[in-house]
Amino acid sequence: MPTLFIDIHERMEDWGSEGKMNPFKDIYELVFQMTVRMASCRELASDPEVIRKMSDLYWKLGKSATPVGLLLPWFPGTAKKIKGKALNGLYEMLSHYVNLRREAEMPSLDAIDVLIADGMDNSSIVQASPISFGSFFVL
Repeated sequence: MPTLFIDIHERMEDWGSEGKMNPFKDIYELVFQMTVRMASCRELASDPEVIRKMSDLYWKLGKSATPVGLLLPWFPGTAKKIKGKALNGLYEMLSHYVNLRREAEMPSLDAIDVLIADGMDNSSIVQASPISFGSFFVL
C-alpha cells in the first residue's frame, strides 16, 4: 500500500496544483501505473518510459479490435497486423522483466517473483499476468 500511495503522490505532483487536467487521460494513466505496480515487478513499475510504451501498446491493441477483425479473425487486414505487433511488443517487454527477476540475486514479493517461485516458465508467467491480456497471447 505505501508504494501505491507513493505512485499516486508522484502522479499527482506531475499534474501540478494549478491549471487544467484531463481526468480521462490522467486518471487512466494513474490506474494503469497502479495495475502495473501490483501485477508485475518493481523494475518495470518504476520506469515511467516503459510504462508509457506499455500503455501505448495497450491502446494500439484496443484500437485493433475492429468489426472486421472480430467477425473475420483470419482476415489479414491492417488491424490484425497492428494487433500482432502490439501483442509481440507486450510479450517481449514482459518477458524481459521476467528474465530480470529470474536472474536477480534476491527475490522479492513482487507478483512476478511469486510466480517464478511457483516454478512457472516465462511464457506462462507472461500469459498469467493480469497486465498481459493473457487470453490474447497466441504464440
